[in-house]
Amino acid sequence: MNLEKQYKQVKDFLRKRYRDLETAAEQRDSDPYKTLVSCIISQRTKEERTREASKKLFMKAQTPQEVSKLDEDRLAELIRPAGMYNQKASRIKKLTEMLLEKHGGKVPESREELMKLPGVGYKTADVTRCFGFGAETIAVDTHVNRIPKRIGWVPEKATFEQVKEKLEELVPRKERRFFHTSLIHFGREICQPIKPRCEKCSFTEFCEYYKKNRVQKNKAL
Repeated sequence: MNLEKQYKQVKDFLRKRYRDLETAAEQRDSDPYKTLVSCIISQRTKEERTREASKKLFMKAQTPQEVSKLDEDRLAELIRPAGMYNQKASRIKKLTEMLLEKHGGKVPESREELMKLPGVGYKTADVTRCFGFGAETIAVDTHVNRIPKRIGWVPEKATFEQVKEKLEELVPRKERRFFHTSLIHFGREICQPIKPRCEKCSFTEFCEYYKKNRVQKNKAL
């Protein structure tokens, strides 16, 4: 089965399982700053904790101007549910000050300028562009990085940037936001880092990870 047919089978499975996410994934967030800050909060944090911490912060302050008026200790207290709150508060404070000083309080849209902000790497920049500005791109997190490697779409040693390049070559522009979002859910629920639930997956026929592990299990019997 060629790569395009494999992608179609993966996409059809994700659409069927996560159809409720499709509309949400296509919606554009009207506030790039809140998207950016939420992504900083989400680093090494579960989704429900991220939502809780972001909600607490944005109930108190929503704009760079408002956040800049919070001292770092107060900011850390607001985002405490997310964990690593002192470190994240420092990053949010610094990037907010830089936005006000160098960008007039506006979040830059280019990947290069976003990555000049404190605490902003490839993933945070791409998530902000995708969900804050509506850019048709794929942000690579641990799930989006792991799954294409397991399937065999990219080499095991491929970098995040190489994974991103391959996926954007394979996935049509209009499908990228949903593909990114649904792949994350798939990675959390089924293609987990440890003990993936392969029995729940519909594309084991071409998944290199499944084939390799099935052979190893057969040898052990």
